[in-house]
Amino acid sequence: MKNNESKLAIRNQIDDIRRRPHAQAFEKWREIGRIVIDDLAKSGRFFNTEQGLFFFDDDSCRAAAIDKDDMTLATLLNHVYGINPKEIGFKRVLADLASEAHSNGRKIPIRRFAHYDETARCLYVSRFDGNVYRLDGASVERVKNGTDNVFFFDDERQCEPYEYTANVAPGEFDRQLIESVNFADSTLSKGEQRKLLRLWIMAVFFGSIQPTKIILLMLGDHGSGKTSALRRIQKFIFGGKADLLSIEKDKQDGFVATVTTDPLALFDNLDERISWLPFNLSRLATGVTFARRELYTTNQKAFFPGVSWLGITSRSVDFMAHQPDLPDRTLVLKMERLNEKRPECELLAAIAQSRNAMWSELLDQLNSIVRHLRDDPKPIPVQLRMADFASFALKVATIWRCREEVEAMFNKLEQAQADLVFQDEPINQVLQLWLNDPSNHGREVLAGTLQREWTRVAASNGIWWPFQNPQSLAQELKRLHHALTQRFTVRVKDDLHKKQKSYWFWPKDRGRGGVEEHIPEWPLDGASPAAPHPPAGMAG
Repeated sequence: MKNNESKLAIRNQIDDIRRRPHAQAFEKWREIGRIVIDDLAKSGRFFNTEQGLFFFDDDSCRAAAIDKDDMTLATLLNHVYGINPKEIGFKRVLADLASEAHSNGRKIPIRRFAHYDETARCLYVSRFDGNVYRLDGASVERVKNGTDNVFFFDDERQCEPYEYTANVAPGEFDRQLIESVNFADSTLSKGEQRKLLRLWIMAVFFGSIQPTKIILLMLGDHGSGKTSALRRIQKFIFGGKADLLSIEKDKQDGFVATVTTDPLALFDNLDERISWLPFNLSRLATGVTFARRELYTTNQKAFFPGVSWLGITSRSVDFMAHQPDLPDRTLVLKMERLNEKRPECELLAAIAQSRNAMWSELLDQLNSIVRHLRDDPKPIPVQLRMADFASFALKVATIWRCREEVEAMFNKLEQAQADLVFQDEPINQVLQLWLNDPSNHGREVLAGTLQREWTRVAASNGIWWPFQNPQSLAQELKRLHHALTQRFTVRVKDDLHKKQKSYWFWPKDRGRGGVEEHIPEWPLDGASPAAPHPPAGMAG
């Protein structure tokens, strides 16, 4: 960072201040803090970002979080200035650095892991060692961290560097991470799920153009290899020191801290219901901010964006309870039990051995996506809740020459998501039984009518029915509206005279006697008063 003589001079100056016999401790540390700030400013810069406060060292091209738990900064203060983290004065100096960064730090984003710049139309991928690979669609160039004002912060405790080699033979990436996953045929075939997993990994690198982030869910019984599959992805990207996370029921703050700092948060065995989790997962997927106590203040809150791409393994979807929009924001990939198991140490050793080759192959693939985005930057419009991911995936599918196939996969995925919403859902069961009577097809009904009739259907078929009044039923119908449209044809219209909603239901794509029923077209869920009434003979 600086030559040995300069280091020694600064350290001796600080030691002299600390040895002053009659000065107050606060006076000593106030002066020391000023010296450290002035010296650091000569060899680096302070940042005040949405992600927190940082010091960036221009010599090593690395950023250090101004945080008591960041060992990079603690090591720097100890090695250069002789200020040990165990000393009382360390906290005072750290607070001075935080104050300097907060007041005078540059207002520039600090990136984690990867960043796509829409203006430059370049993708920057950290090498985790003060260097970055810049992908411009034509070449993969190694540059210093901070080039083009793109600054990365890497957690040295988790991230290990890798090496890119041009024109590496393709195939190792798929063999290790995609083809090795033991998917089960379901709504989506094994091949379709492999393609979606590959698309999700590609999407993680382009988070800056996807404000919403679809959650990856590896769903399978014990022994299906779901944990190993997710761990291999993590070990490939970050290296052998990284490992999967767990969510603790009584540590919501820890979860929020993770998803507002880690670029990729992979959680294992999320099998139990945690009251606060479904809402937070939904917020993360939709790109909202989270409130956290600001560092070095008392109760002042700062708001941080949820930056994490989330991957989860689970044996069930119980953790999604009471959040019906969450399955719509989840990439559900199902796995089955392995007939033959390879030792995980063998699988991880293969990742470590071929990590450079896999990274090289991946960077070449990402560069082809950059090239396509430079030529055609406009997003593809889609009518899906997971619109950002779907639009990006269709862009990639165009390069892979399988766009129609991927479009069909997303239609299937929406059905799979609806299946998750309706797992043990009484409205789905009762509505199917109610529509077995053709006279209910396209019949106009109010919530009160539905409540009386559906209560009888539930009782006669032994179905648990929690709705005690029309209001609670109407509220749940509103929450389930998107999922209901995947299983049924649904029309909802505000009745201004009755000051409540009218409902019409039909079986999906079915008609009386095999003939398609006439279904009126008007806006869903909140039509204008001018919307037409159902044709004569279809209202009840």
